[in-house]
Amino acid sequence: MRKALLIVIIVTLLGGMLAWQMTQNRGYILIAYGNYSIDMTLWAFFLIIGILSVFFVVLKNLIRLIMEPGQKYFKERAALKIRSNQLLVNQGLLQYFEGRWGSARKILEKSAKNSTLPLLSYLVAAIAAYEDGDQKGANKLLSYVEKSIPGNNLITGLARAKMCVREQLYAEALAILQPFYVKFPSHPIVLRLLYLAYRGLKDWESLRRLLAELSRYKVFSKIELQEIEGDVYAYSLTAISTQKASMSEDLINFWHKIPKNLRKEKRVLLEYAAGLHELDESSHAEVLLRAFLKTCWDDRLVKLYGVVEGEDARKQLIFAESWLFSNPDSAELMLTLGRLSWRCQLWGKARDYLESSIAIKPQSQAYVDLARIMEHFCKHEESLKCYQKGLSLGARNE
Repeated sequence: MRKALLIVIIVTLLGGMLAWQMTQNRGYILIAYGNYSIDMTLWAFFLIIGILSVFFVVLKNLIRLIMEPGQKYFKERAALKIRSNQLLVNQGLLQYFEGRWGSARKILEKSAKNSTLPLLSYLVAAIAAYEDGDQKGANKLLSYVEKSIPGNNLITGLARAKMCVREQLYAEALAILQPFYVKFPSHPIVLRLLYLAYRGLKDWESLRRLLAELSRYKVFSKIELQEIEGDVYAYSLTAISTQKASMSEDLINFWHKIPKNLRKEKRVLLEYAAGLHELDESSHAEVLLRAFLKTCWDDRLVKLYGVVEGEDARKQLIFAESWLFSNPDSAELMLTLGRLSWRCQLWGKARDYLESSIAIKPQSQAYVDLARIMEHFCKHEESLKCYQKGLSLGARNE
């Protein structure tokens, strides 16, 4: 009660003072523009300003009252449209991961127009189109993405390169990837696709140069990288040894460039020894194989040991026979011993070893070698049967 009375007293005093000022100090304002002029007291001017201010505040609130329901409606509608489109994108992605390529592409294309992530929708739709067998449609969708992000087509480029690799269009994939490799030399996907393209083209030299980057940027696991390195050097050795103009020096020089740990890989050693044999360096191959086989057994290397010709065939045979105690059931060892016995002109022993090899595991090469032995013993009918069995078995294996 006291507070209200105090407020009334203050307002009354202020009003009285204002009225006294209005009577004592009327003031005067003149506004002139061209031939027009407006004059009024200072207090009348303040009154007009106050009235106009109140009018604009009321008008502003009135417009807000009229507009807010409409704005709220449009905002709710836009939010509903976004949620509906998100559900559509989710449905398209689920269709994609379920392998329903046609349906996924259709839904994602539709959702991309109103999606908050249109590039993602178009990109996945392009992959779905490719999986559905529509290469042209996939390229068209990727073009949409490229237009949306001009100057940065890494995403679409990688997608195109992957498609080319899957279609075994390795040269086209390489043409796409090489500019990216220059710009992004450490990008793991670029490096992985480059590896696949070079491997598809059997470009072992380029692939060998790429090994350092594959290792440095950990594109593959250690086990995978070891397999890849073994393949690269093994195939490189094969390529050198099968070139018509190749010399044994080329093969030997390349062998010394191979890291020491990879020279101990069986398949790498196998290709090197086979290459030496092809280039008339059998004695070198025999020494290498003998050193390796003293500590490590491998059927393929044992088989090759029966083909290469060392300096002393009898010593070679004695060395190979030392494996009989630990590997009595090896068909490859028996085949090797048969061939070495033949080279030592031990015809009976050669026949026994070859027959033992066939008894363990029939091989076309064993039958052919046994046929030669039978010819030596003038058993032509048995020789012919061995040749026939060898050819038949070889045809089945092919």
